[in-house]
This record gives sequence, structure tokens and C-alpha cells, in this order.
Amino acid sequence: FKYICVLDFEAVFADDCKTNRNYDMEIIEFPSVLLKFESEKQLVVVDEIQNYVKTRRIPKINEECTKLTGITQEMVESGVSFEEALKRHNEWLMSHLGEKPTKDNILMATCGDWDLKTMIPHQVFFEKQTISLIGSHFTQWCNVKDVFAKFYNMEKVNGMLTMLNALKLPLLGKHHSGIDDCKNIARVVCKMAQQGCHFNAT
Repeated sequence: FKYICVLDFEAVFADDCKTNRNYDMEIIEFPSVLLKFESEKQLVVVDEIQNYVKTRRIPKINEECTKLTGITQEMVESGVSFEEALKRHNEWLMSHLGEKPTKDNILMATCGDWDLKTMIPHQVFFEKQTISLIGSHFTQWCNVKDVFAKFYNMEKVNGMLTMLNALKLPLLGKHHSGIDDCKNIARVVCKMAQQGCHFNAT
């Protein structure tokens, strides 16, 4: 891979999420940071993208969600549809790669498996018209937490803050702001590459 794309969705959960095992959730922020290998150990930030996403099934952004993510009702209402956010993300990647993004030319990187294993399939289930926009690059990814634990011989990595602390990197911006989380995860990935880590789909 010449490129790594760090992705970190933020979602709103239905009010019954604590009592209902089959609760609903919707993506409300679709951000990414694109990294490019300049050499084997040097990754540089190429660009970033962020779109707020309008909800269709969960009309109200609850207070808890706003407190955690910083995302308000107004931000979501002035956002774009999930379909449009997906189109923009694909076009953005294509503009940098010079070709259609696939699992062969770009590696998606996430902090855990939730974003692409759980959230994308859930969202697409309710918005079937978006299936054609899900390229093969969304079907495999690098779970940065797992790679980090293996590379640094740690039993378990709980999350982004654990990785930042272990590398003595300060948190930039707000934790649980999708774009800020992407930037922080990207800093972790760049540092790991510098120290000789190789990234593959997990």
C-alpha cells in the first residue's frame, strides 16, 4: 500500500440503546485523514475530509451525544445525506490516488473494528441504495489497536488514549470528535511506521 486512510465515524444511538439489544444507530460524522508513504518508515499527512451526516431514523441528537462528540442538532441538520458523504469520500480518495480506491491500493485504518465491521453494514442495511458506493477498500481494514498491541508487546490496548500515552504524544483537539480522533490516530500510525511497524489488513 502506498496510502493509509484513517477513518473514525461518530454515531448517534437510539434512546433505547441501553435496554434494547437490537437498538438503532446512525452515522453523524464521516471524517478521514489520508496518509502517504514517502519511504518505508515515513508516512506524511496528505489531506483530511469531514462531513456531518443528516439522520433519517433517529431525528433527535440527544444531549449525551452532543456532550460526548461536540456534535449538535444544527450541525447534523446542515449536514449531507450518508449517500452524499460516501460519494464525497470516494471522490476525495480518487482525487489523491489518481484512480478508484480499492483494497489493493489503499489500506483503511480504524481504532477497533466497529467502524467498518459493524457501523457501515448497519447503515447500508437501511440505505440499500448506497451498496454500489461501498468499494472493496471498505471490506478490509487495519485495526490499529491490535497492530499496536502486537508491535509493542502489550496484552491489550483499550483505545486511542492508551496508544497516545504509550508513545508520549499529547491528545490534540477533542476526544470523540471524529476528525480530531482521526488526526490523533494518524499521529500514532505515523509514529509506529517511524519505529518500523508494518501495516496490513487485520
